[in-house]
Amino acid sequence: MRLYLLRHAEAVPSGRYRDHERPLTPAGRAAATRVGGALAARGDRIDLTLCSDALRARETLDLVLAASGARPEVRLEPGLFQAERGELMAFFRALPDEVEHVLAVGHNPAFAEFAALFTGGGQRGDIDRLNRFFPPAALAAFDVKTQWSELSWSGGELLAFLS
Repeated sequence: MRLYLLRHAEAVPSGRYRDHERPLTPAGRAAATRVGGALAARGDRIDLTLCSDALRARETLDLVLAASGARPEVRLEPGLFQAERGELMAFFRALPDEVEHVLAVGHNPAFAEFAALFTGGGQRGDIDRLNRFFPPAALAAFDVKTQWSELSWSGGELLAFLS
């Protein structure tokens, strides 16, 4: 099974918008499109997407899916907007086992914290970069060897960290 964690792309500062309604910047839109292209080039499959309902996350997902050509089931999850790392683990443990490839689109600090604690192996360079900084539009791809309900910290093998 695969778990992809995607932090939303760069959004405009919160000065003119409520936090939940911040759109992507032009640079953020370009970065999200690049992520989608990278997924397509890798041949990565996505069966299900869990996406925060914040505008910047939804826009990121739309651009990634358009560029990748993927057509997964999409679930907007309001709980991802301010989720903490333990809540993310609960979201993923509740996934049905017949779903093999899951993309989650959300926010820091939870995504960075989850990724750091979930990484149980992988290429040292990717792990070091992930642990230093999980920037907007960063994507961590994990191989998962257990059923979703059995996920545990350090249970993911980091396959790639695109930033």
